[in-house]
Amino acid sequence: DFFNQLMQTQPCKYLLTAHHQDDKIEHFFLAASRGTGLKGLVSLKPIHEYKRRPLLFLDKSQIIAFAQRNAIEYRNDLSNESVDYTRNFIRHEIIPKMINRDSSFSNKISTTISNLSADQSLLVELIESKKQDLIIDRHKYLCLKLNSKISQYNLLYYYILREYGLNATQSEELVNSKTGTLLITNEFELLKDRSSILIRKIKSTTETNAIVVPNDIGMVINHIPDNLLFDYHSYIYIDNELYNKPITLRNWKNGDFFKPFGLRGARKKVKDYLTDKKVNRFDKEDVLVLESDKKIIALLPLEVSYDYRITDKTKQILQIKKHELTASYLL
Repeated sequence: DFFNQLMQTQPCKYLLTAHHQDDKIEHFFLAASRGTGLKGLVSLKPIHEYKRRPLLFLDKSQIIAFAQRNAIEYRNDLSNESVDYTRNFIRHEIIPKMINRDSSFSNKISTTISNLSADQSLLVELIESKKQDLIIDRHKYLCLKLNSKISQYNLLYYYILREYGLNATQSEELVNSKTGTLLITNEFELLKDRSSILIRKIKSTTETNAIVVPNDIGMVINHIPDNLLFDYHSYIYIDNELYNKPITLRNWKNGDFFKPFGLRGARKKVKDYLTDKKVNRFDKEDVLVLESDKKIIALLPLEVSYDYRITDKTKQILQIKKHELTASYLL
C-alpha cells in the first residue's frame, strides 16, 4: 500500500526492489503454506506492473559479498531476525536445515520455481485461447458459456472469473447456482442465467420517462409499398394511425399490463411476460414501454401490443429498429 501510494504521488515510472533468489524461495514456501495455487507460488517475478526486481538471479550471500568488496554500506532490519513471523521462521529454521541435508537445495528449488513459472505462462496462454470460444460480447454485457463436458469444469471458470473479482469459492458457487443468482464485486456484476454467466461493469439505474418523436429512437414512418419485406427479427412494426400523439418512452413497472401479439387481444402483466420469455435480469432492466394515453403501444425492444399491430387495412406504419433503440437508449 505504501509503494502504491508513493507511485501515485511521485513522478516515478518504475519501482526497483532488492528481492533476491533467497526471497523467491522463501516466498514459494510461504505461499505454499497458505494454500495458494500455481499463480501464487510463482508470483514473485522480475517484472510485475511498475515493479522491477533486478536481483532475483542472485542469492543473498552474493549480494553481501559484492557490498563488502565495494565498501557499500547497508542496514539490517532487526525484525528480520524474529521467528515470530512465518517468513522469518521459514528463512531461519526450515531452509537452513534443508540446505544442510542437500547443499544444492536452493538451486533445485529455484529450478522448480522457474519450471512452474513456465507452466503458469503456458496455462495463461491456453486459458486466453479458450476464452475466445467461451465468451461472447453482447455489447451490454459479456456472456460466458458454461460447458459441463469440459474437464476440470470449475477450475477453468475460476481462472476466467477471477479477473472479475471472484475467488475460487465464489466462482464455483456461481457456476453451480440457480438461474438469477447475482454476485457483485468491486467493479462487476455477475449474473447466472441458465447455462451462462453474464458479466457487466456495475452501472447505476437510469430512469427514462420522456415524450419522444420517431427520429429520437430510430423510428421511421413508412407508407406501405406493395413489395415491402417485413423483418420482424430486426424491427417492430406499429400501425401509425391507431394511437394518439404524443407518445412516451419510459421504464416498465410492476403494475403494467399490455396485450402481447401472440395472445390475440388478451391482457398480460409485463412482469409475467418477461418471465415467460426468460428475459434475464440485466435485459429486464433495459426493457422500455412505448405508450400513448397511458396505453402501452409496444414493449421495446421485444413486441408490439396487439391493438396496435399492422393489418391488411394499415396505410402507414411506424417502424422501429431494435438494434438502434438499444444502442441509443439502453447502453
